[in-house]
Amino acid sequence: MGSLCFLLACAQFEAKGSLAGYFIFNQSAGSSAGSCSSAPGLPQNLTVTTTSAPAKVSASWTADTCATTSVLRRSTTSTPANVESGSSIESALSSFSDSTVVAGTLYYYNLFFGNSYGYSSGTAISAIPGKTTLSPPKIANGSIVIDGSDTDAAWASSPRFDFSFAEAYGESGGTDSVSGYVRLAYDDSNFYMFYKSNDKYVWVDGAGGQWTEDGIEVFFDMNFDRQNDTIPDLDDFHLIFTADPGYLWKGRGDGPGGVTWDTSWNPAISSAIVVDGTINNNADTDTSWSLEWKIPFSDLGIVSISPGQSIGFTFWINEDDTVGHAAQHWYVYTPGTTSTNTSTWGIAQF
Repeated sequence: MGSLCFLLACAQFEAKGSLAGYFIFNQSAGSSAGSCSSAPGLPQNLTVTTTSAPAKVSASWTADTCATTSVLRRSTTSTPANVESGSSIESALSSFSDSTVVAGTLYYYNLFFGNSYGYSSGTAISAIPGKTTLSPPKIANGSIVIDGSDTDAAWASSPRFDFSFAEAYGESGGTDSVSGYVRLAYDDSNFYMFYKSNDKYVWVDGAGGQWTEDGIEVFFDMNFDRQNDTIPDLDDFHLIFTADPGYLWKGRGDGPGGVTWDTSWNPAISSAIVVDGTINNNADTDTSWSLEWKIPFSDLGIVSISPGQSIGFTFWINEDDTVGHAAQHWYVYTPGTTSTNTSTWGIAQF
């Protein structure tokens, strides 16, 4: 079993896969054009990208129409609280590019807009050069119906994160080029995920653990203590979904005594799976399968998500197209990434 560390835009699958796409912040704008009688509001359509060689963090956005200037502050310990906290980084009104960074280091930024009335509230950004932070959009309560599809209008605010990789189909000798996408979102009380795999051979035979089947593993580190929280403890969670709704695995960290998972954790997950084809039938060629699910924040040990909050988050794709086990594909985060070292997991910023 492994972990995959999932971050934004233009990362590469290890070994056989590649991935393209990006996530976009979706925040409400402030003042409208032509009537600026207050400080500016928040940006819209903020995107973040990074490189490791050379090390750089870049971002662009649509500025509030009342903004006349921007202030960007940076820290390596926590999000700068105001326009005087941390260190100053040069920023334009609609973008910045910070090349004064070190690859592999976690940086916290806070972006403020200003005009003659004062400054906006900050927009927090976390980034690691070479990896870019995933940012699920907030949606209206009740706007997603869990039915195994992403046709609800609310999913339109969650850009697709596409993946594609080639896989040899070991049991019949054919070739299964697997592709698909992921979407994420949250509301006042729940976290949502949609996953689609364009899989020719959907397989869940129960011959091994859930991680040996067609499915996806998802990891949460709610405390986000990356320096000290290196083994799964009570604020760390692990879910394994397969193409068979009856074959779900759930675990909660039980540290600090070891790296095992407490499988008595029983969250109130709502999920739906749609298979376009038949499971465990080599005589036909399937089209795809999709998974939609939500989990209450309360089952992850929190009451709500605050704007700018960061958590550890990652996922791992399992593809059961070889005899006896799944071929596992994950998003590269750092050398030595494992399912039981939470400090190697990715970042979700809300």
